[in-house]
Amino acid sequence: MRAMRRQDSAGLTLLEVLIAVSVLAILSALTLPAMGQRADRQRLVTVAETLAADLNEARFEASKHAGGIGLSAQAGPQWCWSLAVGQAPAAACACSPDQGCGLKQVKATSHPGIVMQTGQAVQMTPDGSASITTQNSTHTTIHTTPHTTTVALFESRRGEQLRVDLLAVGRSRICAPHTVQAHPLSRYPRC
Repeated sequence: MRAMRRQDSAGLTLLEVLIAVSVLAILSALTLPAMGQRADRQRLVTVAETLAADLNEARFEASKHAGGIGLSAQAGPQWCWSLAVGQAPAAACACSPDQGCGLKQVKATSHPGIVMQTGQAVQMTPDGSASITTQNSTHTTIHTTPHTTTVALFESRRGEQLRVDLLAVGRSRICAPHTVQAHPLSRYPRC
């Protein structure tokens, strides 16, 4: 009888490849939700920080324009905000298609998965003060901000929230309404 010789193979068997691919598939399935949550959280932080920066810039730019700078905000799933020179920007440039009247416009389509739950119009005056416009179906109320006022509340699809406030001195602040100590959004103070 002839002895069968075993040939040394330099490759992997089909079974070894299938096991490796199965392990990679399981690990990927476990990490994808965490990566999605992190991406949603980053979008939430980005939109809140962008609005806060726009409010601070509007405060600075208002000193250069006699009519001040206004920010109009439209809440809801198709939210947006726009900055415009002059009085009552909400009527003139309120998130309409670019008509050349606004300095800047930010829309929900740039930040998928983030919803603006509440939004208010803000008028920054040349003297550094700010006024908030609250509108409902019957009337419009304009008042100077003697205290902290919420400009917008943003929420991610996973329910995390960040709020952008306007302080009495005209500066903006970001805070988290429902943050616990070890939460990733804990770098922002609790509202």
